[in-house]
Amino acid sequence: MIVDLHEDISDYFLMAGATSVTQPFDKDMEGRHVDIPKYRKAGVRLVFGSIFPMVGGLNSRLMAGLSGMYKEWSPASVPAAPREIAIEQVKTYYSLEEMYGKHLRLVRTGKDLDGLTSKVGILLHLEGCEALSEPEDLRIFYRLGVRSIGLTWNYDNKYASSCRSGKDYGLTGEGEALVKMANRLGVMVDLSHAGPRTCRDVLELSETPPFFSHADAYSVQKHPRNATDELIRKVARRRGVIGLTFITSCIGEPADASRLAEHAMHIARVGGAGALALGTDYLGIRTTPTGLEDITKLSLLTDALKRKGADKEMAGKMMYSNAMNFVKRFADSWGGW
Repeated sequence: MIVDLHEDISDYFLMAGATSVTQPFDKDMEGRHVDIPKYRKAGVRLVFGSIFPMVGGLNSRLMAGLSGMYKEWSPASVPAAPREIAIEQVKTYYSLEEMYGKHLRLVRTGKDLDGLTSKVGILLHLEGCEALSEPEDLRIFYRLGVRSIGLTWNYDNKYASSCRSGKDYGLTGEGEALVKMANRLGVMVDLSHAGPRTCRDVLELSETPPFFSHADAYSVQKHPRNATDELIRKVARRRGVIGLTFITSCIGEPADASRLAEHAMHIARVGGAGALALGTDYLGIRTTPTGLEDITKLSLLTDALKRKGADKEMAGKMMYSNAMNFVKRFADSWGGW
């Protein structure tokens, strides 16, 4: 069974994602990272569906920074009309549940989570909080179904500094209020894309355990999106998890299952096997790791882990139980709509 802490499903349908071509989600589309038939074949139980409040653009300054970080041509993603875009993406997930309710369920309550036997659960995650005019707006998005937030994407905002910040000022006063609001609501706080000082501030302030939905190990590949040993230890001590991401520049060369397994083994050595999870970023990446072209190929990663000394239990923890147990610690406080 599999829990994937990060997929850009709504962006794929609303903006054609990274693949430029869409087809019905119940079709096993060749070359598509994920869809319902692939979920069923792979044994996926829960996916964090990202709400990405950005639009594409050709801002040369932003493109230069993003292309340099991701080591491939990257059009700029601009937070224009972020609230409207976020709501459209929420509506996209509602439509997916309506159209494919036999196979998909939006997860809003602990009961929804417990009932994921024949259906794949989708948990709504806000990737960057530009859509929130003030911290109290999180209550509105909570009512819409959001149960997880990342404070930033790759740009600084009014709440926190990002991994690409020139200042890394950490949490602002508004950011502190937002973290406290998330704690009150039982909304998970994701450190992915946040700057180092922001991560430390959240770890110090938050009453609930923060996590990384999609990041690899900085000690294995020095990339601003990856988690340092210090952060891995602190997240693990709080019983948070780190979801291994399939972003090839985060993995390093050669970007394949073996190299990704190195990241997993390092995280396990630093933070313990209980900190391992999976956050592919499928539908949000243009280039996948070699051999991991879609979610049905994850057995290649578990095989690579075993070759590096991991046992079956550790692989199972990374693919499913660590992340599911993490989410369940929040689910008891969720009040549905």
